[in-house]
Amino acid sequence: MMQPIRASALALLMFAANVLGQGPTREQIRAAVESGTAAVQSLRVNFRRAAHGPSGHYVHGELSFLGSDQMLLDSGHGWSTRSWKAFYARSRSYLRGRRIQVEWPNKLAFEEKQLAEGEQIERFAVQSWFRASGYWPRRCGIPEPRFFGTSTGLITALRDRDYVVRPGRDAAHGAQCVVLEKAGVDRIWLDPDKGFALRRRHWLQGGVLAMEVEVPQLRSVGPLFLPANYTVRVLRSATGTEMSTATRIDATVLDYRLNDLGPDELRYTAPPGMFRFDRVHPENAKQIVPGGLRLLLDEAERQRHVHAAEHRTRGLSFGLLAALIAALWAASWLLPTWLQRRRAPVAELLQPA
Repeated sequence: MMQPIRASALALLMFAANVLGQGPTREQIRAAVESGTAAVQSLRVNFRRAAHGPSGHYVHGELSFLGSDQMLLDSGHGWSTRSWKAFYARSRSYLRGRRIQVEWPNKLAFEEKQLAEGEQIERFAVQSWFRASGYWPRRCGIPEPRFFGTSTGLITALRDRDYVVRPGRDAAHGAQCVVLEKAGVDRIWLDPDKGFALRRRHWLQGGVLAMEVEVPQLRSVGPLFLPANYTVRVLRSATGTEMSTATRIDATVLDYRLNDLGPDELRYTAPPGMFRFDRVHPENAKQIVPGGLRLLLDEAERQRHVHAAEHRTRGLSFGLLAALIAALWAASWLLPTWLQRRRAPVAELLQPA
């Protein structure tokens, strides 16, 4: 009951500020955003982006959040003819507090470790959806992703006194946005009609644009408005060097699911036949269920055929191209000789008697 009352009070406060001709303050925006995220008990996000390669190559990611400290990232490559779930190197990364477990279901392997305080996990940090949404779990066991010295979390920015709300409004994707800015570092366009959802963001380095996010469309997810599609463009390297060609990510969110996870759904238990993987001490690698070696060998043989099938089309294309080049090369040598022989009898007939 308290949540709707609080939301209504915040809405009235925003309305009063607009009537008086004053835009919302940073603290008012922060209260509105925190009110929306507080209603999230669990959240699932499915997103996909095109990748370079043949046959409709794409990269798929599924992010799941439970409570304030549990996350799951399930990701892999797929093609128009093959699901990402069958990708040999598909991985599922479970984070609970500072404990991480990573499973490769198609390799029958997993690893687990306790993270040091402040230790970052790259596979989470590089997910573009965080940059487009500004979302980050409240008490996550790993630090927020940072780009060009600035955290991606919107609430983190709203809690920082160095950020100020610029006077007036600025248009972004059809919305009259409030602009939150940290001079020379970060600039965020927020849609006041959609719960101050992120519509555009510029990361600056030395006052120069280094990375930008555009969110053309939003989707209503309970009390939140989250990206339906988005574009990320990286113009500078981490060291500040201008890139000759900007890196571009165009992603589409396939669906969101809110508050539908049970308390143990992000808890991982290795199934029979899985091998424990130890990067630091390879000699400790072992199968957790004795007698499962036959299962591993059968799966390895199956995946060998899968891997061969994935690359058969590419290998065939390269083979045909090589054969064509060889044929053209041979023709360039043999054709002149053949023509010369065809001309020889004609030349003899034309000789005077």
